[in-house]
Amino acid sequence: EPIAAGSVVAVWYESYLDTKGYHRERREGVAKADGRGWYAICRPAADPFSARAESGRDSTGFVEIAVEAQRVTITDFLLARRETAARAPAGDTITAARGTARITGTVKTKTGRTVAGAEVSVAAGARATTSDAGAFALDGVAPGTQGVDVRAIGFAPTHVAVALVPGATSTVAIVLGEKVAELERVTVLGEPKTTMGAAIMQGFAERMRFGIGRFLTAEDIERRQPQSACSVFYTVPGLLVSQSRSRRGVSSASCSIAMRSASSMGSCAPIVYLDGLPIAGGSSDLDLILRPDQVFGIEVYRGPAEIPARFNATGSSCGIILIWHKWQLE
Repeated sequence: EPIAAGSVVAVWYESYLDTKGYHRERREGVAKADGRGWYAICRPAADPFSARAESGRDSTGFVEIAVEAQRVTITDFLLARRETAARAPAGDTITAARGTARITGTVKTKTGRTVAGAEVSVAAGARATTSDAGAFALDGVAPGTQGVDVRAIGFAPTHVAVALVPGATSTVAIVLGEKVAELERVTVLGEPKTTMGAAIMQGFAERMRFGIGRFLTAEDIERRQPQSACSVFYTVPGLLVSQSRSRRGVSSASCSIAMRSASSMGSCAPIVYLDGLPIAGGSSDLDLILRPDQVFGIEVYRGPAEIPARFNATGSSCGIILIWHKWQLE
């Protein structure tokens, strides 16, 4: 039966560029139905566009409409009354009932081959996946004209409009759109996430293999049997090491390490790094903060020409000493 008080809402998007950049805006047009339920929409800027019918609180779903140039396209809408839930007893929560319409059907290619694994859905939320025979069923769909969307790998998305009657099952045969080009298979390779300890060990090994600088491993330090962290450096060529002692042993500022300066004939104090961070007091506090058995590795670079770039941000004219703590490997 024609609905004279109804209207059809058309929705499309327009894109444009201006001095502020790219814009994409939603446009909407409304066509009122006449006494016989007829409506007319002049071709909007976008093709295809989406439209739905409305009357009071009742409406259909959005369906896609394609209009050919200089032609008239006729699209009918079936507008069903809004389904309401039964009244609940006092104190209970009232919830909207699900739709009572049902859609069944098959999805095939243009050559008649059934398509398994295609996703079939309606905007109201019902969705299903086709079986090996290409069959699907959507339950609890709102009655009236609804848009059904179908997506399958290797095919362009397909949209069809279905008129649903309350409490009834509608059967539809959906033919997928054009087959789209499939990209070649891509193989993605990855490596396990590197921990901080593994990264430190790898960097130490690579620099030692490169052969610039002097290196001491934990095994080297153990063979020397040093009495303190400072004494580890006694036999490193190019370093001048001294310790001041009190009657009770090593004092609180006991260690002094120097090396020949690259900018003068004298000596200079190298920057000492512990786990990649410079020690504020240089070598003087080594015996207070470190024991020889806690060291994983030591690197000694005797001038700017030897220093790795990542450790020479200050542009020091002296060398540097890198000390790596074993706890970093845990």
